[in-house]
Amino acid sequence: MAGAAYRLGLKLFDERTGKWHDFRRRKLGEEIVRALTVAPKDAPAWATDPGLLWNKVEAMEKRKDAQVARDYRIPIPFGLTDQQAGDLAEEMARYIAANLNVPVSMGLHRDADRDVLGAVKPNDKQGFHAHLYFPTRRLAKVGEDGESEGGQPFGAKLTLLSNKRTSAAFVESLNEKWAELANGYRASQGLPANYDHRSYERQGISRPAEPTVGRAAAAMQRKGQDTRKGSELKDARNLACLFEHVHAEAMKSQHARAVADLKREQAAKLPRLPGVSIANRLQARRVGKGFVRMGTMALRLQSIMPAPKSKADREALARSLILADHIEQVLRSLRDAQGQVCSIQATLDQATTRRLDAEFERDQGRRARSRAVRRLKTWEQEHPWRRRAAKIEGSVFAKEKAIMRADIDGQHERVQVMKTAVVQETATIEQAREQLAGAEAAVTARQTDLQQALAELEALDLSANGLLRVVPEELRDVLGGEVGQVQCGVETMQPEEPGKLERGLEM
Repeated sequence: MAGAAYRLGLKLFDERTGKWHDFRRRKLGEEIVRALTVAPKDAPAWATDPGLLWNKVEAMEKRKDAQVARDYRIPIPFGLTDQQAGDLAEEMARYIAANLNVPVSMGLHRDADRDVLGAVKPNDKQGFHAHLYFPTRRLAKVGEDGESEGGQPFGAKLTLLSNKRTSAAFVESLNEKWAELANGYRASQGLPANYDHRSYERQGISRPAEPTVGRAAAAMQRKGQDTRKGSELKDARNLACLFEHVHAEAMKSQHARAVADLKREQAAKLPRLPGVSIANRLQARRVGKGFVRMGTMALRLQSIMPAPKSKADREALARSLILADHIEQVLRSLRDAQGQVCSIQATLDQATTRRLDAEFERDQGRRARSRAVRRLKTWEQEHPWRRRAAKIEGSVFAKEKAIMRADIDGQHERVQVMKTAVVQETATIEQAREQLAGAEAAVTARQTDLQQALAELEALDLSANGLLRVVPEELRDVLGGEVGQVQCGVETMQPEEPGKLERGLEM
């Protein structure tokens, strides 16, 4: 009776003990969203009245250690409204009622605002769970005269759920029905419908299940008291987060390398004549009286330059336009190279941080493993007879030793995983350092080209034409910062005479 009152959030009177059980008051944020009792088709009216139903259930049991009811607790997927969550739970209750011929009291509870470790849940992670509470006896068959067989409201016990061998198939069908309903309701909301009732092992997924904490340990954790089971759960979650983070960062790094390779291929297609002077390079870019191409800077410069009056003026204009086009190419290439340096530097910093985290977790695991080994040795040394008794399968001491051995194995697995993560991050760091050296060399080479082009600008006396006005807006920071450092902190080559270059860029 008390169990039904708690799950339904009602005040019920227990006729057997003469006591009231009142669970109407709930904590704010943990209220009961929906409560009802359903029964199979053609069931008597009292089967849907919680007070009458559960008093009859109590009256059927004579032994003081009798199991009166079973509680099938189901989680409700995130993303559902109160109405949808209640409908899902009610469908599961009616499924049980129809298949077992029992009344089912369903209570939909809102989850607590703190998780099992005492951390506050975000709003989108505070969902629901439902209790499906039903008797351990079927409803008695009703004869043609309207009376039940034997004059009792319930019949024989549900032997189907008496042990694991006979209950496995039915529990599997319950879990499968839950997954079907969960995916259906999620799909109706446009959310991913990927729930599977099978275990990771049955799905072929190599991922350990989270350790269970238990009601007592969870209550202590929520009060701020650390427990051994809580620490094990924290370690398991940290390990899972690290796995996901390493995988995500590896994919991100792979994508960044692919983008960098594409940019290098595009940069290789730019006209490059190593060892050839700027003057010869400009001459080589001419095609008759026209040019290979004219970019934004060349077009803008042509619009503000005065019309040539002589052959010398036309030649000077042609060289100025070719020079402007060349400077634009160099600036764009320099911008890409600097961006690549910053990207690789960020990858290097992130990999270094992940390696430090993995090294810390590895060392923590080693210490925990050493403590677990010492605990087992002490257990065996203080009472040698325990070691002999532990060889008896199923004994209390065998179970104690198995728990300690499992702790050692778990910490050992944690250490091995972290060691693998350290090796992987070290390889990523070395690769990033090599890429960073190449990217820095590319920045230096492009800055050298820019300095040579600016020197040619000085020789043509173009400072009076206001070259800075023709530089595209997205490249002005690159041009203005050329004499300094890359913004992400990678030092670049300093020009020999910065004052001369700054004078060349003046309006």
